[in-house]
Amino acid sequence: MQYTTIILGDFSDNKVARETAMIITPIVDSENLNYTNTTDVLVLCFESSLQQSEVYDYVTAALYGEVNGIFVSQTDKMSVFLDKGISDHLYGKTGTNVDPNLSIDMQKVKDGLEGFSPLDFVEFEIEDDEDDDDVDEIQKILSESKKKQQIPSIDDLLDKICEKGYDSLTSNEKKLLKKLSK
Repeated sequence: MQYTTIILGDFSDNKVARETAMIITPIVDSENLNYTNTTDVLVLCFESSLQQSEVYDYVTAALYGEVNGIFVSQTDKMSVFLDKGISDHLYGKTGTNVDPNLSIDMQKVKDGLEGFSPLDFVEFEIEDDEDDDDVDEIQKILSESKKKQQIPSIDDLLDKICEKGYDSLTSNEKKLLKKLSK
């Protein structure tokens, strides 16, 4: 499903907007995570196989205390008016009207070349006893997200080595290869 997420906060620094968008990447299934921002609003558009309530739970848990408000909606259930350029950027077909400064290439993220890699979450543990319900909810969301992430098999890694060489593997892929080869 395609989601539009609106986040209220201080986005006067474009780096903060991009870093905030990067936090969402573990639940993104689309080729790109497109976003736009003003000084106090960040709008993201992406596809995810998660249900809306799961997307909302993840985003609110990941950004808790860092932002002033969060809206998550399935794009096809929203009425939206936007400038054509912004609309084309957020909702346009993959590869068209995409400003690389306002888009996160999910293949780069999955390859470990930008931001988080799905493998970064494989051994993720939260060490906090104060809010057990919140911690359990975050762990549940991350666990479900891990199940949906496609971690490469040893065959996938070996194919990549054959095609592009050993040095093309990310550090996480090298660790995984070492672990799988035992």
